[in-house]
Amino acid sequence: MKTFLRKMIIFIAPLGIILLPFIALISSHEIFINCEKIAKSKKPYVFGLAYSEVGRQFKFLNVQEKEAFHILSVGSSRVMQFRSAMFNKSFYNAGGTVQSIGEFEYFLRSLPKSKLPKIVIMGIDQWMFN
Repeated sequence: MKTFLRKMIIFIAPLGIILLPFIALISSHEIFINCEKIAKSKKPYVFGLAYSEVGRQFKFLNVQEKEAFHILSVGSSRVMQFRSAMFNKSFYNAGGTVQSIGEFEYFLRSLPKSKLPKIVIMGIDQWMFN
């Protein structure tokens, strides 16, 4: 019986070593996170994930779910320098949500008419034209 248990442990140990990081990411809510639930939340929150790339989805859901913003900045990460303190009206920075020229139109058409901003700051980079 001891040899059987020893062989089972040796057989299962590599699987456990492989699954351990995955289990840690699930238990820390780093992956399989419900962005919709957070975006619809009325509570203040700070959102940032170390190992997941759901920032684009999360920012789009924020623009859809929150009140209509007067000014919206859309583009690559270069527009992320804009801050709400720079403007007198309501502002939201959706930097990093758009990766190509075609995605600008898709992003704005996907918003409900009531959520369309009055002013859109579009950050267009040279590599988007490729």
